[in-house]
Amino acid sequence: MISLLEIAERIRNGQKMDPKEWGIGLFKKLQELIIKYDLKQEGPEKFYDVDDAYADALFQAATDLLVEMGVYCITTHRTIRFS
Repeated sequence: MISLLEIAERIRNGQKMDPKEWGIGLFKKLQELIIKYDLKQEGPEKFYDVDDAYADALFQAATDLLVEMGVYCITTHRTIRFS
């Protein structure tokens, strides 16, 4: 497990990135993962009626997003990468 000090270090030394650049990259990656995992929103009536396979695909897409994009720190304008 990663320590809080390691995260703080990554916040200080991560790749510097413009917020617009981060947002565009995030949008593109989300679109890619939506297609890859066939994620669709059926509407508000289906919000809680989700089967296990869909929940698994959603979790895998979120994991891929975190590993590939990391997290953006708006204070330092740096990305925090995880593996």
